[in-house]
Amino acid sequence: MGFRFNYGVPGAGVPGQVADMGSCLVDTYLSAESGGIEPGSFVFEIPDASPLAQRRTVERTITSTGRKIAGVALYVPGRPREVSRATWEQYDAVPIVRRGRIWVLCENLSATPEAATDSFWIRKAASPTPTAAKIAGNLRYGNGDLSDGADATTATCVQIATGNIRVIRTGAGAVSGVTLCEIEFDFTAKVAFA
Repeated sequence: MGFRFNYGVPGAGVPGQVADMGSCLVDTYLSAESGGIEPGSFVFEIPDASPLAQRRTVERTITSTGRKIAGVALYVPGRPREVSRATWEQYDAVPIVRRGRIWVLCENLSATPEAATDSFWIRKAASPTPTAAKIAGNLRYGNGDLSDGADATTATCVQIATGNIRVIRTGAGAVSGVTLCEIEFDFTAKVAFA
């Protein structure tokens, strides 16, 4: 009797789960986010001139100008340790994926994008009308959701330069306006936002 192995495409992951370790780069940062950082959230690096200059720190909600994307908060099974909390709390050491393939939640995504010119945005602050789909750190496809603000200065999303993110595949459909998807990205060049 022989063994039969099935090397098909694995199923969908959970937000923050690495999809392929092949080209993955993970660094550790200190969380400065008082509201916590969920695995799978995009985070922004705080410049070295901050009060915590001796440590590399990140935040999910941009509190001032000049922030750069650090990457995506990693899902680690069994971490954070307490069952009652599903976030990396303020002052936790947070593993951040800076380059690779990872599962994230994406707003406004109806199908797997194919065009190299597709635009992606990162929600830099919660929507004035927050829902599960409109929280800081979420990826958004297609537009900056200017319905949340009168113009770009009050909008809650910032655009990522074309070519920095590519959707590989989507999970099992949209729930509450967000779709689980596997993305490939590289933020080691530290893309800056105003």
